[in-house]
Amino acid sequence: MNRKHWITGLALGAAIAFLVAAAMTYADWKLNPAGIFHGPGGTNWGFVRDTLISWFLPVFPVAAAFALLIVRYTSRCG
Repeated sequence: MNRKHWITGLALGAAIAFLVAAAMTYADWKLNPAGIFHGPGGTNWGFVRDTLISWFLPVFPVAAAFALLIVRYTSRCG
């Protein structure tokens, strides 16, 4: 697997992880458990950031591994 495949797989994994993290963060923000994400004073961006990171970090390695496998498979088949 060459450098282009690694970059493509990692970028695809990062994009997938970001989309999952953003969707879950939005769901938490919308649900607003215990009023920690937003209140009368507006959005608490610290909790939003921490939630995004707490979803992105564990999802990225898994998404990147699957993306690398898919990139490798498709590059061999095509």
